Amino acid sequence: MKFSKRGATLEVLNLPFTTGIEEENLRRLINNLILELYKYQAKSEKARIRERQQQGIEITKAKGLYQGRKQNYTEDDLLLKYGFDLYKSKKYTLKEIDKHTRIPISTFKRYLKKYNVYRN
Repeated sequence: MKFSKRGATLEVLNLPFTTGIEEENLRRLINNLILELYKYQAKSEKARIRERQQQGIEITKAKGLYQGRKQNYTEDDLLLKYGFDLYKSKKYTLKEIDKHTRIPISTFKRYLKKYNVYRN
């Protein structure tokens, strides 16, 4: 914890019992314990949320309702075709194609793979 190295302590307002502790080391120990408990609680809650979300996705996939997110570009999109043409010409790097088309490099790579576009 960065702030504890600098000598700062955390005062949890809804747990006022740490304010009356005179011993600094004991107060730091209790503060660290409280922080670790809160971190654990937040981490486990996030894991439970992800698990429930994944279960929901699996249920909707089984019902045939889950379609995923809408694609930004289709195969016949003019901007994507222009990017493919630049890529096939071997004159442009992915970064330059990004500047010309404003399609992020990672997205462009994904579409290259999806539509099997290669440099000859």
